[in-house]
Order: sequence, then C-alpha cells, then structure tokens
Amino acid sequence: MRKSGEMTRTACIPRAQDAQERGNPRAQDAQERGNDQDDFWLHLKYNNCIEPVHPARSFLMLPTRRTLLKATTLLVPSATLAQALDFTQAQTEGPFYPTQIPLDADADLVQVEGKSRPATGIVSHLSGRLLDQNGCPIQNAKVEIWQCDAFGAYHHRLDRGNIAEAEFQGYGYTRSGKNGHYRFRTIRPVSYPGRTPHIHVKVSKSGMNGLTTQLYIEGEPQNQKDFLFNRIPEEKRGGVLATFPGSEAESETVVPEFDIVIGQTIVCA
Repeated sequence: MRKSGEMTRTACIPRAQDAQERGNPRAQDAQERGNDQDDFWLHLKYNNCIEPVHPARSFLMLPTRRTLLKATTLLVPSATLAQALDFTQAQTEGPFYPTQIPLDADADLVQVEGKSRPATGIVSHLSGRLLDQNGCPIQNAKVEIWQCDAFGAYHHRLDRGNIAEAEFQGYGYTRSGKNGHYRFRTIRPVSYPGRTPHIHVKVSKSGMNGLTTQLYIEGEPQNQKDFLFNRIPEEKRGGVLATFPGSEAESETVVPEFDIVIGQTIVCA
C-alpha cells in the first residue's frame, strides 16, 4: 500500500500509451525517455502526471541544469541571442536642409510635378531597410533625403541664391513599410567644392531615437579627402557606403542599397 502523496511511474505510463494511440508521437518520446530526468518537463506535460518522488527523498525533484538551460533559452527572444548590429554612424545635418518643404516632396526626386522633363543626372533607385540594433524592422518611420542637383547646387537660399535645377526636386520623404523597407528614385550624388558626393538621410518616429547621417558612393576617390567622411571610424565606414550606377545604362541594374540601423531596441510588430 502506497503512502499518501506517493505516486509510481506505472500509473503514468498508460496515459502516455493512450496519447500515443491517439497519434501523438511526442507521447511515445515521453514514455521511452521517461526515466531520463532531463526530460522532466516533457514527461510531465505529455503523461499528465507528477514526477515520482524517490523513496529516500522528502523534497520535490528538481529538473537538472541542462533542462533549465533549455527552458531558459526558449524564454529569451531570439533577437537578444543574436549579435547586435553595428548602428549607422550619425553625421551632421549640414546647412542645406530645406527651410520650406517643397509642394512636391514625394519619393521620386527625378520627376517634379508640372515639369516637362526629368532631372539631369544618372537615375538611381535607392532602397534599403530601417532596422533596430537587433535587426527588428521599424515600420511607419519617416525617411527623408536631400542632396544637390547634378551641377552641385542645393535648393536653398544659402547656396548661391537657390540656383538649383528646377527639374530636380532636391528633397523627398517616404514612410518605411512593414518590413522596414523604403525606396527613393533620385540621381547619383555629385561633388561640389569642398565635399565628396553624398546624400543626406534623416529618419524619425515618435518614441524612437532620430538619426541624421550621410550616404557616400562606394569606391569614390574623393571620399578619402572628405573631412566629414574621415570623421567616421575606418571600421564603420562600410555602413554608410553604397554602390551607385555609373551610367544611365546601369540605372535599372545597379541598385544602391542602404540599410539604416538605429542604435536602440524597438519592440517588433
């Protein structure tokens, strides 16, 4: 006769067999491995019983260290287990952010509404994703870009009296999509006195740390002499470089990609 509170494993096995007959393969695993203390929780779940207490013990049998480690791993979000991404280096906004947002401020900077021809320059389809430091996509964030025209002039009163080409929009914004994706149709950036070719990029969203940076052309010789580019640590410069088309013939085949990584953790949607 068993004492009150004691329970043998034989009372549990038929339940595992019943579950097996109902087509539950994990119940068979639980039965076959029921003597392995490392399968404590699995056995308990699928046998629907209490793990038997050794006659010589008066305390509750605890799972082993290996079992606890497995359980802990399941509870930790996978993003935290992965190595954090290098966040995109911040850079100055510069003096030519628009003082007045143009009426046509969409993601297509090449074709301005009301103009009969597109902007001068090599068309470039800039795209990428907005991510947090764990690789979680950030959606519905505002992504802005602005740059000089193909002749090196900004749409700004401080730049030689706002002489930029009217057919080039110069500024545009969009919203990041569900996967953090964004896209712009613009032109390959060009240099002007004192600066290597670049595009200004700014991202913002309520509850998120904003970021302003600059995107440069991969392999551009002038990069090495640019005072702002050289402020970026050498090992981090790859994060602000993209390959742009070198001619109109490459406009549809060479697509510059620029993933922007915010240096904080965002709850994934």
